[in-house]
Amino acid sequence: MKTFLLTIVCAASMLCFAGGKNVLKNGGFEEDVVIAKALDKNLLEHIRAGWTFLPGPAVTLPKHWRPCGGAAYFELIDIDEEPEKKEFVHSGKRSCYFRFSKTFCYMLNTFHFEPGEYELKFWYRGKGRIAFADICYGMNPATGQPGKHLKSNRFYHAGINTAGEWKFFSGRFKLGAVPETLYFVLYLGGINGEVYLDDVELIKLK
Repeated sequence: MKTFLLTIVCAASMLCFAGGKNVLKNGGFEEDVVIAKALDKNLLEHIRAGWTFLPGPAVTLPKHWRPCGGAAYFELIDIDEEPEKKEFVHSGKRSCYFRFSKTFCYMLNTFHFEPGEYELKFWYRGKGRIAFADICYGMNPATGQPGKHLKSNRFYHAGINTAGEWKFFSGRFKLGAVPETLYFVLYLGGINGEVYLDDVELIKLK
């Protein structure tokens, strides 16, 4: 009996390991950060360029995610604060909502990762276009820090229209054509589109 139970435990452990770990920071948007609009130069630049948020002196963003171009209305949905919006969160307590007119918006996940083969998974709801990209940066010789743009690669790009339902995507991609520092970027756009996004996973395969 002990041998049988041990076999079950080992098998379960192997299945969990095989599932892989999400290397993306805060891909489920459960962690947040509150930023004062007037005190963050980078955020102010994006607000002037067309990003809009809920009224007030501060912006609540998902931790490790920042606007990095384009324009959109953005809201971090939190069902603890607005339980009536539960249907707009796939799992957990939070999701991201974007509304845009004609231009793309861009959000950068502020971490770098290794080149290789990855599985991308995410849940989405709405109408528009979704794209994910890796951006390669080389070392800036003056500062010794990553900062020289080398290459961008939109490895996933598709139009969506989910008719009010949550949909799931999973696919495998090779990321990092240039073996330098890589960053993960989300692109959203379309004419009069709106997208809810949740549970973004990036799993290293090899």
